[in-house]
Amino acid sequence: MSDVAAVPVGVSDSGVMSLRSGSIEIRDTAINVEDLMTRIRTNIEERKKSRHFREDVLLAQGVDFLPPGQSSKSGADRLALLVYAARLDLEGEPIASHRTFFGFAIKWAKRFARFWTRKYTDGVFSQQNHFNSEVIATLSELTKRLEQLEAENRELREQLDALSRR
Repeated sequence: MSDVAAVPVGVSDSGVMSLRSGSIEIRDTAINVEDLMTRIRTNIEERKKSRHFREDVLLAQGVDFLPPGQSSKSGADRLALLVYAARLDLEGEPIASHRTFFGFAIKWAKRFARFWTRKYTDGVFSQQNHFNSEVIATLSELTKRLEQLEAENRELREQLDALSRR
């Protein structure tokens, strides 16, 4: 068991605190971090079951959010992530309500609002979807061309090295 918990800056507790790397470290023997983590995991599982929580696919894949020059992903991996991110979901989340009595009215109001909102937004989103697919296609072609040029460059360097050794 650990008696140290890191919480966001601004949250205070009665234990001894020290500021370290953007978080406050609380040393309090009354806090059981493992118990807290178990409760958090249980809460997430309950929310997943009740459809109030969706895990982001990009985060589930372990996306690194480093700047492009420092990324640990290959060009193909980054392109695959761009393909995923470029797709706009025009349908949206399924409309649901967890309320038993007013659920029908809430779902009807959400459908009504979505219908009228989509009348004005679908055209713009369709254009954006088309633009995104064209950008991805262009990036894909450029990536293939870059790989061809790199292979050609390697081949020419090998030939140059062979000629310089003579």
